[in-house]
Amino acid sequence: MDSPQQAFAPSYWAFSFGVATLPTMAIRMLERGAEGPVQWLATGLFIAANVIIGLLIVGTVRKVIEGKLLPAPVAQVKQA
Repeated sequence: MDSPQQAFAPSYWAFSFGVATLPTMAIRMLERGAEGPVQWLATGLFIAANVIIGLLIVGTVRKVIEGKLLPAPVAQVKQA
């Protein structure tokens, strides 16, 4: 059974805060002397966060170029 693919929406930017915060906290832990797995996790999380935010940028630019980022304006009806 094929799963339906959901189109990109500007609301996906809501995830960017959490995506950016996770590697930032891992890096801060390293600054404070943390050792062990967090050293590898910080690097991987940093790369993953940049890829995800890059995809958000690409999706947004694509929608702008297609003219589909914002809904079409609603025609106003003049009343007599």
